[in-house]
Amino acid sequence: MNNQFLEYFRCPANYVDFRLRGQPMADSGFFRVGPDLTCYGRLSDAHTSRDSSGPLEDVLSAIRVERNTCVLPFDLDEVIENLRFERYEGAMPVVRRSLTQNGWAQTYYAMRPFLPTGYASICSAWRCAAGIAPIFLHGLCDQTVDRLFDRMMACAIRANSGQRIPFIWFWPDGYSGCATMTHDVETVVGRDFCGTLMDLDDAFGIKASFQVIPEVRYEVSDEFLRTLRGSRL
Repeated sequence: MNNQFLEYFRCPANYVDFRLRGQPMADSGFFRVGPDLTCYGRLSDAHTSRDSSGPLEDVLSAIRVERNTCVLPFDLDEVIENLRFERYEGAMPVVRRSLTQNGWAQTYYAMRPFLPTGYASICSAWRCAAGIAPIFLHGLCDQTVDRLFDRMMACAIRANSGQRIPFIWFWPDGYSGCATMTHDVETVVGRDFCGTLMDLDDAFGIKASFQVIPEVRYEVSDEFLRTLRGSRL
C-alpha cells in the first residue's frame, strides 16, 4: 500500500500509513478520486465501471483518516501500477485512428509490459499524439499519477494532524529540472586538457563530472586527482 508513495516522495516511512478498508472486489474497473481524476483498479466498498466514459463512482469522500492512518477503499500501489503499466488496456473504449491496426501499434502493445517507466512514458506520449490514447487520459503529458499522489499526500498530512511531511521530490528554488555536465577523459591528451576545461566550466558557473580511466590508457597521479576534486568545491 505504501511502497509507490514512498518511492515517489522519498519521505520517511513513519509519516505514512495507508491501509485498505476491507477485501477488494474481484473485478477491476474505472472509478474517480474526486470529480476530475479517473483511476483503474479494484474497490473494497463501491462499484467500478467497465466504461471510463460513463458515470463513475467517486470514492474521494470514502477516504477516511483514523488516528494516524489513511484508510482507502483501494490499494494505492495497485492503482498506481495499473496506470503506469496501462493495465486498463483492453478493458475500455479507446479513441483510435486507422493506424491502430498497423504494425507499429501491435509492436507497442507487445513491448509495453517490458519497457522501463521512462521509455514507456515516451511511448505513451507517442500514442496520445497518434490519437490512440485512452479517452480518460489528458493529452501528451498525462499527470493522473502525479495528481493522485498529491491527493494522497493531502490525506497523509491530515493523518499527521497537519504536520509537515519532509520529502525530496520537487526541484528547489522553483526550478523544473537540471542538467549534468560530464567529460570522458579517454586519452593522455584529454587528461592534460582537464585543467583548461575546468577553467572553461568555471567561467560559466558549471561544476562538471570527469570520468577518469586509470591504469589503462594513461597514468593518473594523486596530484591530478586532487586537482579534480578541488575543482568541485
